[in-house]
Amino acid sequence: MEKRQRLVRELIPNDKGETFVYKQETSIWPAWHYHEEIDILLFLQSSGQHITGDYIGEFNPGTLLVNGPNVPHCFTSNTVPDVRAPEAAIIVIQFSAKSIGDDLLSKPEMSLIQDYLHSTTRSFEYFGETRS
Repeated sequence: MEKRQRLVRELIPNDKGETFVYKQETSIWPAWHYHEEIDILLFLQSSGQHITGDYIGEFNPGTLLVNGPNVPHCFTSNTVPDVRAPEAAIIVIQFSAKSIGDDLLSKPEMSLIQDYLHSTTRSFEYFGETRS
């Protein structure tokens, strides 16, 4: 019988109070987890499967995902990571409406961004020209 993975809350360190956190990860994190921040994920080197909320899908180099705040997700790579490889497997940008700030988001020219942030209660995968 397969053991079920426990959902883990990830705390994104942001000691400097930055608007967003940018990371280049050399491996895929397979833990079933969630966090308060929105994720923008661009897969560069790996391919495999992802579970995002109630959706199960594939990722390959070039896959672009946006995960909403508190949406559980995990990734399983089909490739064995080379821990010596200096190249990033995935680029991650994490931010929240709070980190961007109410002052900026309340500006009229930010209304489309604010609408988009409100729509991220779930997740999105972008394809083709939209992804570019």
